[in-house]
This record gives sequence, structure tokens and C-alpha cells, in this order.
Amino acid sequence: MILAFFAAAAAAFAAFFVHVFLGGRLVVRPLLKARDITLASRWLMYFCWHIVSLLLLFMAAAFVWAGLGAPWLLGAGLTVFSALVLALCGYVCWRAKFPPQRVPPFVLFATMTLLGALGAVS
Repeated sequence: MILAFFAAAAAAFAAFFVHVFLGGRLVVRPLLKARDITLASRWLMYFCWHIVSLLLLFMAAAFVWAGLGAPWLLGAGLTVFSALVLALCGYVCWRAKFPPQRVPPFVLFATMTLLGALGAVS
């Protein structure tokens, strides 16, 4: 058992719940009400939103499996993927001039990446 992978799973579950419940209220509802973007764009973004929901849930489950002793490469691969998403989020924050520490996905993916890295070297 690798406890750091379980902690990364908890961070991924937290990210899932923040994404679905807080993000659903603060992002999705206004997105679906927006009339300054096309109908196709609204629904495509809504579809992408749900892809991210499934991805976060998958990451949480996979980190649990890694914690239970799945092949090391699974946990390491999830950590690399999390780091790539973190870098992408950092880039978007930089382009939008948002402070990353105030952007929930940045904080949550930073946490997953750090904990996953600790698990990968354990």
C-alpha cells in the first residue's frame, strides 16, 4: 500500500466534487444561460465539462488502485498526466492574468501532482 497515492486519490475526489457541485453552480449554469455564444458552442462546452467530470473520477479510482499495489507505472503515469494538466492550467492562468493560487483546478492538480510524485518515489 502506498499512502501517498491514496492521498492523491482523495485530492482527485475533492477535485471531482468541486468540479461537479461548485463548478456546476458557478460555471455551467451561467454557461448554459449565455446568449452571446452559439448554441453549438454552449453544448460542446457542456459536453467537455462532463468529460472532465469523468476524467477526475477515473483519476481518483486509478490513484486508489495504484495505492493498493497496481503496477508502479499506473501511479507514475497518472502523476505525469496530472503534472501536464497542471502546466496547462498554469498557462491558462498566465494568459488570463489570473493568480493560479486562486484558481481551484490549479490548486487541486498541484496537490494531486505533489502527492502522486511522493507515491511514485515511495
